[in-house]
Amino acid sequence: MNHRKRLLAAFAALVLSGAAWYGWQLVTAPQYDSSKTVSYSFVLRNASNRVLEHAEFRTYLPVRQTAAQACCERVEVSQPYTLESDDLGNQVLRFGFDRMPPYGVKLIRVTAQLRMNSQPNKFWRFLPDRYLQPEPLIESDHPAVQAAAANLLAGEPAQTLRGIYDWVVNNVRDIGYVRDERGALYALQQRQGDCTENAYLFTALARANSVPARAVAGYVLDDNGLLQAAAYHEWAEFDDGGIWRIADPQKSNYDGRYSSYVAMRLVDNRPDATFKFSRYQFNGEGLEVDME
Repeated sequence: MNHRKRLLAAFAALVLSGAAWYGWQLVTAPQYDSSKTVSYSFVLRNASNRVLEHAEFRTYLPVRQTAAQACCERVEVSQPYTLESDDLGNQVLRFGFDRMPPYGVKLIRVTAQLRMNSQPNKFWRFLPDRYLQPEPLIESDHPAVQAAAANLLAGEPAQTLRGIYDWVVNNVRDIGYVRDERGALYALQQRQGDCTENAYLFTALARANSVPARAVAGYVLDDNGLLQAAAYHEWAEFDDGGIWRIADPQKSNYDGRYSSYVAMRLVDNRPDATFKFSRYQFNGEGLEVDME
């Protein structure tokens, strides 16, 4: 009985110290050393000369938790909304408007205060099986991707991942923003693309070498600020023993600048994914949307 009491007391002390057991691995509570406040706005317009009976608009709130981000200490939204989420931690604000008058305008402004950390935390809930599988635009099972990945395989996973990153940096030409996503195979075969193709190719090559990896969409800013449409960015992250580390070939950043990366969406291109849109999505005949 005394032995049991000692075990219970030790477990209680462990929990109170900010650590917990997940599976067989002990993971300390995430640490954050700074805060970041971001704002972003949208203008919705009924561009027709008729009453718009119903309009819907959805956009992302920053991802609930990543290795170096937690959302949110504070959220302010200028219009009533409902919050939707998926099992990855993506969060979506959903708005509905009835009977928008002809040429009527609605302004939506979101302000979110995040907790950030300069180094990535160990993160237990990383779904390794999901992040090893091929999916649309991340064609890790394609023979060409498999062959390229085999050529980059090194003795240790860390060497393999650094080799993949260096190869993408040195071999994929940045052609600036491209509206349509073309994917990892395109980037490999054509040796060009924008930030999305860079992120997808790194992710596909890592998965082909049995390392969980994912693409992430959001913004890179060092201080508090306004998120603007032209600054929207995608990068890759790979799992290192429960720690998600950044690999951003387009911005020449490998495993650094964690507190500058604001994750808005963990990319999921599978057919049954809950959220498949990029910055925002809307419905309503005659409705137009601009991100300010």
